[in-house]
Amino acid sequence: MSFRVVYDACAIFGALQRSILVRVGQRQASFNLRVRLTDEILGEMTRSVQVGYPAFSGEQARGLRSAMLGAIPHLLDED
Repeated sequence: MSFRVVYDACAIFGALQRSILVRVGQRQASFNLRVRLTDEILGEMTRSVQVGYPAFSGEQARGLRSAMLGAIPHLLDED
């Protein structure tokens, strides 16, 4: 049995915390987890980063979103 973990936008806002949680997500089977996000959460996170860091462009926000989706398998699955 694995545990479903949903990352919240607040948890993935900061770069260091996001990096750690992405690494946990990449090794989710080792921790008996199923890491998940929603489009809504990813959107909230990228908007918050853009507000908190005005120099962070829309293109960079889209790149961050793509990087997260590519880093963690099945991130948007609804199981």
